[in-house]
Amino acid sequence: CDARPGTFCPQEAVGTATITVTGGSTQAPVISGVSGPTSLQAGQQGTWTVNASDPNNGSLNYSVVWGDEAMISQTTGATMASSPPISQQTTFTHAYSQAGNYAPTFTVTNNSNQSARTSISVNVGGVASQSLTVLSPNGGGYWYRGSNAVVGWSSTGMSQDTQILIRL
Repeated sequence: CDARPGTFCPQEAVGTATITVTGGSTQAPVISGVSGPTSLQAGQQGTWTVNASDPNNGSLNYSVVWGDEAMISQTTGATMASSPPISQQTTFTHAYSQAGNYAPTFTVTNNSNQSARTSISVNVGGVASQSLTVLSPNGGGYWYRGSNAVVGWSSTGMSQDTQILIRL
C-alpha cells in the first residue's frame, strides 16, 4: 500500500488522535469524620454523627449497616453551586440487643452514585447494670404515720420510665 495523504491502507493504521473529555467532572464524596460511642451495654442507645462533603457541592445520601442486620438511610438536601465544598452531617441512633463486637459501616453517596465508606468499632457488653442510691433521709430519723417525707436518690443505668416502689 502506498501511504500517501488521502490514501487508506487497511493493513497499516498509522496516525495520532487527540481526545478531549469535557464536562461531567465529578469526584467522590469525602468523609471527614465519624463520632460516637465505641463502647455500649446491650440495649443502650448510642448516637453516631457522620461528617462529609461533596466536592461537587451536591446533596449526599447517608446510610449505615450496623452489623446486626439493621440498615438505615438518610438524605441531606443541601445543594450549593459554590466552592469550596459545603460540609454536611447526619446523625444515626441505634441500640444493639446482644453483646459482641460490631463495626457499623457508614456510606456516603453523591448524586453521581460515587461513594465513600468508613467504619468504627463498637464493643457491646452485657446488659447495663442498674443501681439506686438513697441520698436522703440518710438514717437516724423518725417517720410518723400520716406524715410526709421526701426521699431523694441517684440512679445509674435506668430509663426515665423506670418505676421505683418504696415500702416501709
